[in-house]
Amino acid sequence: MPTLKDSVKQRFMAELMSGRSAEDFAVLVVDEVGMRVMNSVIRMFDLSEAGVTTVENLELARRPLPELDAIYFISPSPGSVELLLKDFEDAKNPMYKNVYIFFTSTLGSLELSHMKSSPIVSRVRGLKDLNIEFLVTESNVFHLDARRAFRNLFAPGSSPLEEQHNVARQLATVFLTIGEMPSIRYHRNHKTAGSIANIVSDKLSSYVSNPNVKFPTSQSSNQPLLLIVDRSIDGLAPCLHEFTYQAMVYDLLNVDLKSDKYAYKTQDGKGQDLNRTVVLNEDDPIWPQMRHMHIAEAIDWVVKEFNSFIKTNKAANISKGEKARDVKDITEAVKQLPQYREIIAKYSLHLTMTKEAMALFNKTNLEEIGMLEQDMVMGETASGEPVKNVFARLTAVLHNPEVSPLDKLRLIVIYTLSQEGVDESSRRKLLSVAGLTRDPTDGEVVRSLEDIGISINSGKKSRNIFKKDKKKRKTKPDEVSYDLSRYTPEIKDICQQLLENKLSRDDYPFVKEPVGGGAASASSGQSARSRPVGNWANKRERKGESEGENLSGSRVFVFIVGGMTHSEMRVAYELQKAFKREVIIGSTEVITSGRFVEQLRSLRGPERALGDY
Repeated sequence: MPTLKDSVKQRFMAELMSGRSAEDFAVLVVDEVGMRVMNSVIRMFDLSEAGVTTVENLELARRPLPELDAIYFISPSPGSVELLLKDFEDAKNPMYKNVYIFFTSTLGSLELSHMKSSPIVSRVRGLKDLNIEFLVTESNVFHLDARRAFRNLFAPGSSPLEEQHNVARQLATVFLTIGEMPSIRYHRNHKTAGSIANIVSDKLSSYVSNPNVKFPTSQSSNQPLLLIVDRSIDGLAPCLHEFTYQAMVYDLLNVDLKSDKYAYKTQDGKGQDLNRTVVLNEDDPIWPQMRHMHIAEAIDWVVKEFNSFIKTNKAANISKGEKARDVKDITEAVKQLPQYREIIAKYSLHLTMTKEAMALFNKTNLEEIGMLEQDMVMGETASGEPVKNVFARLTAVLHNPEVSPLDKLRLIVIYTLSQEGVDESSRRKLLSVAGLTRDPTDGEVVRSLEDIGISINSGKKSRNIFKKDKKKRKTKPDEVSYDLSRYTPEIKDICQQLLENKLSRDDYPFVKEPVGGGAASASSGQSARSRPVGNWANKRERKGESEGENLSGSRVFVFIVGGMTHSEMRVAYELQKAFKREVIIGSTEVITSGRFVEQLRSLRGPERALGDY
């Protein structure tokens, strides 16, 4: 059975080739939505093999190529359809010869009628809704790129049903793409998860009854399991500082959440400064090996690996035989080994990023802040002693002018949740000590937690996880513990219970009971990891967490409504390794602490631009 990323790639390429051969050269035209979906699974080499000569942006001015056919992969939005039709409005001078049109989701009736009355009709050689409305950003991670879903689902006074249908429709296309009918469970304590779970079930049932859609007509004994929860299960994970490499660089180095791009400065062979931008993804063979390492391990690992690489290359001669220690040494290696320029540049990038992350760690006093965070949520110190003087320690940090407003808000949220609620007067006092009284929306950040189903008032009955005994959060024996990384995301405990068949069916019921136990069993079925496909569908060789794993049993999908953190993404890999069963995590979007705080801020006020997070 192919991975999720392979499944999307195979389907996309198969549809791209339908009705044409690789010898028929064509232009691929995409809008922003189509580009993001495509870029998450396809590389230019794959497109070249399929006869695509160039990729064009629908939204930009383009040179007419009337001698070539065009393939459009675009969203069915009114704007994109209008631009598509504009390319062919002059019947005698069309932008392209013939056209194959693929929409990311279902084309509306109004847009279809516009197409039928357009000169484009005579040139259409194919028209299909692909229904691929998600991004596969990692081997075990996908998201819906639904950046407005949080506000639309949770803002007081909103009408969330339309957004619930949008999320459910997008989530259902994951299973349409892999051609598997899942068994669905959901977190009963919040109506959002239950509503979306039922809508997903209805959407998938509609695929079964649609003769134009190839989809299993019944459940199987090896069906995947989909568990749907929402952000109310864990308000701590998005606020805590996380010190594994991936989470830390996204939090501290301003990596763009939407594009996964990181801008940095480096030097050329002459020592001149250069501005570079890279995409942090699995095309970089180093990234998946170190992204889940604690930052202390990551720094040592990247230096050790680079020196090992140099040692195995007999032509290397860095600093007269000495080992590389910093970016300067690696830059010297680039000069001496031009044939290895690309891989050496990757080592240089990650050494730069680890060093910059650690510099910010020291500059922003994250050791003290991180220790306070962990002590508050664990209820004990790193040595196992009961925590004392929490409020005094907290107010001292909040009073420090060198601590950023964002970190202060994070601490106030963490304190509120770890104390199982704090009364209004105490919250106002904390905001005052922190100097966060000028912007009234700062106070709304904490109050908005109630909008997503998390109680914040002292003594009020809570229906979320924060009343759990803090002792249950202790690091398990098989986990490597650091004093600043003692907290385990709640989703890991939930998924572990799921994989062990211990997850409460009362708290996490099925939408429909699986056939013969089906996906309810942690050991059900077997999964093969191979399928004969064309060269364009071959999985790229790389080292990573999943290499060499023999996985069995049906796949488990976990979906978090309201955003997932990098620490929660890491959980999928940890559980897959532990249980030898494929675990895939998804969400409406990926969030950092900064984005989570700004989303909370926006719930009770006017809609804000969240593009910076």
